Amino acid sequence: MVEEERQNARVSRLEKIVMVSHNQILVVEDQSLAVEYANTSALAALGYSAAELQQLKLTDLFVFPDEMAIQALLNTLRRAQTDRLELQLRFNRKHGDYYDGEVLIQVLEKGQSFVLIVSDITDKLVTEKKLLHTIHEKETLIKEIHHRVKNNLQLISSIIYLKLHSVTDVDIRSFLEDTRQKIRSIALIHERLLQTETLDKVEISDYLGKLIQDLKVTYFRDGVQLEIETELDKDMLSLDMAIICGLIVNELLTNAIKHAFPGNRAGRIVIRFRRGERYSLMVADNGVGLSPAVEPGSSPSFGMQLIDVFVKQLNGSLLIDRTEGTKFTIEFSS
Repeated sequence: MVEEERQNARVSRLEKIVMVSHNQILVVEDQSLAVEYANTSALAALGYSAAELQQLKLTDLFVFPDEMAIQALLNTLRRAQTDRLELQLRFNRKHGDYYDGEVLIQVLEKGQSFVLIVSDITDKLVTEKKLLHTIHEKETLIKEIHHRVKNNLQLISSIIYLKLHSVTDVDIRSFLEDTRQKIRSIALIHERLLQTETLDKVEISDYLGKLIQDLKVTYFRDGVQLEIETELDKDMLSLDMAIICGLIVNELLTNAIKHAFPGNRAGRIVIRFRRGERYSLMVADNGVGLSPAVEPGSSPSFGMQLIDVFVKQLNGSLLIDRTEGTKFTIEFSS
């Protein structure tokens, strides 16, 4: 007798927990989908009394999906193909408005009833929509910034190009042309960002491939018999890393085209970008070779000083192989 009273007390307590639960809880009949039970939260959200709700079917409470679709979904529970259904439904209230709910449906009694646990996510969806709108506005602003930076860099490049026509000193002309090409390589980054969905990462093989093509067009002259081979792994690099890699390729490829093959001798330049435990960027040529006196960081060469700075910015390492032409290998981590 005492045990029976305890059992009844436990059942009564569980019923009370279900009734006062913040989540909306509905029980519907297996085949007809008639509403058999609704807790206090469900009654308050839907605006019906318990008696009114028991005159309705589950599918009377929302427009989509229709009964045929709901039954098809519930069949996966009936056949034990899944142990739960998770849906997002828009519930119609008695007085005409609606709310959005995340719905978990499970078998309560096999062949007899299903239980639905509903969370009102109307405010959550409104907040998400506002956040998405804010994100979209920021993305639009960032794209506009990239667009303006690209245009400004192209303007500077054009001004330098116009100035080149009035400069007669060969060294100054060479310096201005190299500077112009560096500016173009950075502008290309911003152009690529405008063409992708990401605003802070660049697909490095696409970027380097376009940059190398630009350099070939800029520096190749009639009679030059150079082959340029590229082997570029695809990967997304941060904006800063991609810019530095571009500047390194710009500097090393330009130097190779200008100085490694005097007298228009035939030659080959290979550019590789590899993705592994560390990134590896290699620029190699089979030209006349780099003088042992030329070392990044200690050479008076402005170009080598730049390479030393770029490698340090990547926190990378540089190896120069002078056995057959010149091969620069830079390794760095993301």
